[in-house]
Amino acid sequence: MTTSPRTLGVQTIRHHRTLTFPHHQTVGNACPRAGDSILFYPRWYCSDQQGALHLIGTSRVPRGKVVQTPLRDWRLELETLLDAPLDQSLQAFQGTVCYSVFYDLFLTANWQDGEPMWFPPCAYVHLEPCLYRTDAQSRLHVLGRFSAKERLSPEGFVHQFSQLTGIDPYTTPIVNLSRARP
Repeated sequence: MTTSPRTLGVQTIRHHRTLTFPHHQTVGNACPRAGDSILFYPRWYCSDQQGALHLIGTSRVPRGKVVQTPLRDWRLELETLLDAPLDQSLQAFQGTVCYSVFYDLFLTANWQDGEPMWFPPCAYVHLEPCLYRTDAQSRLHVLGRFSAKERLSPEGFVHQFSQLTGIDPYTTPIVNLSRARP
């Protein structure tokens, strides 16, 4: 059985702002550390010991109220989702996050901009230190560690990417710099 190559669009997203509730004292760094809770509106995620993000739940704050929602309401929402109080001495912060999206051009061609979402559906997302797959609702699912800090050769990058994703190593990436997001 022969697999045919696919085409993946690649989009690097820089400086997207997100809200982070740290699990321990930190200095304005949005890179998730163990126990941190991060809002990629409308989804809340918690970071494990390896830095992988896992879905906690979905925000109930309506799209039109996000900017006006006070920090205490975000904190209460997160405590409700976690079913546990947060340490009141730790300060939430808004940080910036950089990530890359690898998306199937044919699957996302008919994607409708409806609900706000950080990540396109049915795509791959590299958010240091892991690679994720998004489902049809744009929720992240960790595939494994995939760190840019490992400084892989182009061949090593392709090999590790295809190992984690299961896609054909002859898939053609197309870097898309003209759109704000896929």
